[in-house]
Amino acid sequence: MHVSGRGINQRFLNDAFSFITGYSRDDVLGKNPKILGSGRHDWNFYAILWRSLIEKGHWYGEVWNRRKNGEIFATLQTISTVFDEWRTPQHYVALFSDITALKE
Repeated sequence: MHVSGRGINQRFLNDAFSFITGYSRDDVLGKNPKILGSGRHDWNFYAILWRSLIEKGHWYGEVWNRRKNGEIFATLQTISTVFDEWRTPQHYVALFSDITALKE
């Protein structure tokens, strides 16, 4: 799990995030989640994802990411938007599971 703030930079991550990705807290906190980018998704993929986060408050699907060691891996993710009382996004909470073994 990891939490991003309004500026999209990482605010929190748990030990499972580090175990799956290979990134430590120091590697990630304050940085954009793009550091996990695998290059497998185009602009349209992210446009749909962000539109869902803004309009519906959540998104669910498969995302290919890159570990710190460069290995590409598949995840099943749920991302939820945390809104304030004026419906302004404050945080984005992402939960994911490594499903690479299911894809091989």
